Amino acid sequence: EHLKTISNRLLQNKNYSAKLLRIYEKIWQGKEIIFNDTPEIQELLVSGLISVCDGKLRVSNQIYASVFNRNWIANNLPNSDF
Repeated sequence: EHLKTISNRLLQNKNYSAKLLRIYEKIWQGKEIIFNDTPEIQELLVSGLISVCDGKLRVSNQIYASVFNRNWIANNLPNSDF
């Protein structure tokens, strides 16, 4: 139920969700993303999916990384690179 809540929160607005997923995709891939206070980053932080460690964004835990994985991103992000 908790994981479904995170997914629903991120996908509720189709126009906005594409931006969120593109940012999350980079974080999930391990690209270095420095924290900045944009609405998209704040939404990902509030969802609990990501966290800030030493000023950089990362997936909060291994469970989230395995559930909200390559397939989940590809299924929810049109024109994904996956």
